[in-house]
Amino acid sequence: MNVQWNRPTLLGDYKQETIQTYLDRIDHGIKFFEQLNKSPEIRVTRDPVLQYNYSEPSHSLQKIKLFDQQKSSEDNLTIYSEEKPPIIDIELYGNYAIVQNNWMGHYGHNAHDNLGRFEFFRQLFNNKIKFIVTEYELGQHSTTLQQLYCLNPFYKDNVIFLPPEKTLKINGLLFQAEREPVRWFSESKMYCEYLRIGLNEQIETETTNNREHIIFCPRVGETADHGRLNTEEGIEKIKQLIESIIKECGKPINFSVFTNKNSNGDFLTVQEQKDFFKTATIILGIHGTALTNMMWADRLADYKSPPLQIIEIVGDTTARNKNHPQIEPWQNGNDCGYWHQFGNHFNTNWQHIFFDKIPERQDFRFVDIDMNLLEKAIKNIIA
Repeated sequence: MNVQWNRPTLLGDYKQETIQTYLDRIDHGIKFFEQLNKSPEIRVTRDPVLQYNYSEPSHSLQKIKLFDQQKSSEDNLTIYSEEKPPIIDIELYGNYAIVQNNWMGHYGHNAHDNLGRFEFFRQLFNNKIKFIVTEYELGQHSTTLQQLYCLNPFYKDNVIFLPPEKTLKINGLLFQAEREPVRWFSESKMYCEYLRIGLNEQIETETTNNREHIIFCPRVGETADHGRLNTEEGIEKIKQLIESIIKECGKPINFSVFTNKNSNGDFLTVQEQKDFFKTATIILGIHGTALTNMMWADRLADYKSPPLQIIEIVGDTTARNKNHPQIEPWQNGNDCGYWHQFGNHFNTNWQHIFFDKIPERQDFRFVDIDMNLLEKAIKNIIA
């Protein structure tokens, strides 16, 4: 595997406790990268009968029940371990892979945790496989489908949903990736390379543009329920800073500000977001879903090009969790940002800056960004 162990650069002068916490998490991440640098194990079931129920909220791993069965040698009938055989609601023919994981249907988590799982099976079977996805909420997977269609046209005709409380029989083979005995957050690293390969297959090399293109991804309240938000004033300061740096350097640099809506107020489709980020060479913003659109930048997956430059504003969780109330308990893992998901197997360079609380606020709903450090980070790239 083509593995890149690029550590991010942390900018700024922080307390020793804060720095050590950050470095410990980086080392912890690399340790898991190394342990999981192997092909996933696969469970194969012939002619399975399975059922799925609403068992967990959308951010939890959904459970599939495989009915135990065996063939009777005397009359070639299928014998089930249950008192009475299940009623088959759906019957399929062929070979299928089932992809399940936490946060299926969530734009950001699909990007870094789930799409690589689909690509693992697609590449392993050279497009001779179909997929089953459990639909725990009607319409929940509209985002999943859009992302898969943008990833590869193959998925348009080869993904079906298994509704809850329905029993499915497959006349063929069912493939499932066996989960590793580690947290889902770390286990997803096993699939990074497959996502990169899939993204690389879709790059149109003749349209590759080497001109610098900076994309700023503000994090705003409408789509960010967990805080770490830019203030309106902060967004304007960052825009003015970037425009000033571009003017000062005198280079022909494109600059765009990402928003998830078009001029009519409609949410952008995944294809529109993919098109927006395709030519990005520098992407910056607070850790959050908008930033995961980095996966659509050609440079992310193309080692023949210069690395995609990421400036990510991450959480100083030592100070936040010690001295201030948390917005969500899981936020104590955010201080390494998307480096954890995109930092290995991808053509990226990372610079990190810790956000801080706004002095007049006692929480991290809106955060403060050191503009001097942000200026330094941008100039480190375009100088």
